[in-house]
Amino acid sequence: MLKHLRKQAGLSGVRLAARCNMSQSKISRIEGNKSRPSLLDVEQLLRGLAASPAVAAEVMALARIAQTEWPDGRTLRGKGLDKKQVQLAGLEQSSTEFRYFLLSMITGLLATPEYVRASLTQAPPEQQAKAVAMKLDRQRVLFDRSKKFTFILTEQAVRYPLVSPDELAMQVDRLASLTLSATAENGTSSNG
Repeated sequence: MLKHLRKQAGLSGVRLAARCNMSQSKISRIEGNKSRPSLLDVEQLLRGLAASPAVAAEVMALARIAQTEWPDGRTLRGKGLDKKQVQLAGLEQSSTEFRYFLLSMITGLLATPEYVRASLTQAPPEQQAKAVAMKLDRQRVLFDRSKKFTFILTEQAVRYPLVSPDELAMQVDRLASLTLSATAENGTSSNG
């Protein structure tokens, strides 16, 4: 989104870097999804882009989610993936209504085993197998009739090339199956 806003503003990475007192390589890493920006970085970039208050609020909300939902590799190694899965399972058990807006990737609750494995490649190998099993086990919450789920996925999230084209087709099929299952259960129609 930051890259899109920069291009929309007609700025090069070098020029934006000068406006934000950042290196161009840092901006490139952020835009290339090689480095997660801090909230302060995002604020600086939005000021440098002269983003409208509405756009700035939307981007900052996404940045806050990214900071809390997707820990970096160092954090994962320190805490352990299993602890994060236990924490999420606890939240899922104590909640009755879930709302997800998935901008760039599919959540583990909707993912196939292949997608889950691919999403954890940055994690330490000794933690991956257990984390995959725990993520897949957490999917049982989807079938708890006392809970209500709303998932909004962008096309980018659905088509994110995390897995091979064949595995992505299976992932899309899983999304369709869950949608049809929920639609039939609720007696409503779905437009996809």
